[in-house]
Amino acid sequence: MNLDPLYLQVLPRLANTGSAEQARGVLTLASIDVGHRHFDVPQGIVYDADLVNTSEAILLSGTASAVLHTKCDRCLEDTQLSITGEIQGYYLFDTTHAPGEEKLEAYEVVDPSGRIDIAPPVLASIVFELPTVTLCREDCEGVSAQPSPSSAGEESAEVSGEGADGYNPESPFAALKDLM
Repeated sequence: MNLDPLYLQVLPRLANTGSAEQARGVLTLASIDVGHRHFDVPQGIVYDADLVNTSEAILLSGTASAVLHTKCDRCLEDTQLSITGEIQGYYLFDTTHAPGEEKLEAYEVVDPSGRIDIAPPVLASIVFELPTVTLCREDCEGVSAQPSPSSAGEESAEVSGEGADGYNPESPFAALKDLM
């Protein structure tokens, strides 16, 4: 995934402490890949954010939302997710510190031309809200365990050792039957 910058010109408009403005728009992005998971983002990520000069930095806060297309983790059918997340960003004006002053580990800065790149926090607001398991519906039962009637040489319940109720006494999970 290649994330193009989304610059907002904040200076000189937000040069005074307490000055504020709103930013609305769309971060155009074709897809999001997180680990082995892939999400298409056909309409991009819509954001609505407030920018405020805090005297030391520009504070970015707001919300982002996106409609994502992916596969259900259980049945592998196409599914759609609506995700909304909270945008947070802090862009320092001056990154120099007085001797002995604690340095910040990681931070963003207002670039020399007075711009900030809001693409990373907008994307992060959606990624942080992604579910660990994507389902097409809450009661999805997964890929059908029934063999296809067109498959040749179907295995019968007797051959697999299963009874009519699906119980197989040789299964390593057979002991769990009595716990229910």
